[in-house]
Amino acid sequence: MLKIMETIQQHKGKIEFNFAIFLFLLLSADFIFMVMHVYYMLTHDMECSLFCLTRDRGYAEFFQYLKYSWIMILLGYILLITKTPQYLSWILLFAFFLFNDAFQLHHLFGSALSRKFVFDPPLDLTRSDVGAFVYFILCGLALMGLIFWTYLRGDQNYRKNSIDLGFFVLLIFFFGAVVDIIHVAFSLYGVGLSFFEDAGEMVIMSLVLWYVYMLAVSRGAFNLNIVGLIQGLFSRS
Repeated sequence: MLKIMETIQQHKGKIEFNFAIFLFLLLSADFIFMVMHVYYMLTHDMECSLFCLTRDRGYAEFFQYLKYSWIMILLGYILLITKTPQYLSWILLFAFFLFNDAFQLHHLFGSALSRKFVFDPPLDLTRSDVGAFVYFILCGLALMGLIFWTYLRGDQNYRKNSIDLGFFVLLIFFFGAVVDIIHVAFSLYGVGLSFFEDAGEMVIMSLVLWYVYMLAVSRGAFNLNIVGLIQGLFSRS
């Protein structure tokens, strides 16, 4: 382990450059999908419809599935190499993201809830929309509760990495649930908010994949310290 860390230190500049290149490639792919989405919305060229960010089973959606899968594989590698079983909780979380998106579980739950309970949602929301939001809240509380439990039992590196990953998850929740509800509730701004929601999710998942990749290369020793970075930004202002 010591020899590995010495090698990393010797080639630190090259490794950091490779990390930056990897992030650049991920974000470039996201940007290409965004450009193709805008092109489709302007031209309605059906040959480009699969590039639309909001298209079910479109290219962008499958790219997201790949990111989820790679993140889980890398987290599994980190779990094995660091012998830290607590990472299993994060694997479960990203497995939830994958299966929820692939099988639209939140819509299924929302539809089931709307049939079971009769109420009048506010704004332009439907009972199914409210049910989907409740689904996200319940699943989020359960999974984050599990992660918090593992956080209390993890070592220092795991705790630091969990804080960083937790920050990313909050952003995913913001784009995937909060913006989605706003998008539905205020249909007047639906097109712009829909793009903002899906583009935001793509970028955040690329950042998560980049971060987990760095964790894997450093064998769990890397720490971004997002909280410290945010505190530093506010202290400067």
